Amino acid sequence: MFYVRTRFFNPYLISLAVGLMMMVVARQANKKYSHRFLEPIEPYLMGIGTFLVGYPLCFLYIPFVLLIGVVGSSILSLVDMPAGRRFSLYYLWLPVVLLTILISRWFMLLPWWKQLHI
Repeated sequence: MFYVRTRFFNPYLISLAVGLMMMVVARQANKKYSHRFLEPIEPYLMGIGTFLVGYPLCFLYIPFVLLIGVVGSSILSLVDMPAGRRFSLYYLWLPVVLLTILISRWFMLLPWWKQLHI
């Protein structure tokens, strides 16, 4: 039973725990700063996306989303952006899940990445 749990269920349990933690932290931070950072549904999309990519990709998913957010915000700041407008990741959370899963094949070739697998 221990073998089955560690080989089959632990990656899902870890990604679920990380997804729930990210969702709770994002909801609390967003609430504290009066919904300045995320739309009300975005913490849930973040949690679902983190769970869907699984372990260890969940640790690669959030930096990808943040990188896309920085690039998008930079592009909007270079273009004539109206005052008060911000770059939203609302439509990008789940497509980045797909992108992360697709590029994971190249990461699996790296020796340090293999060490993360349970």
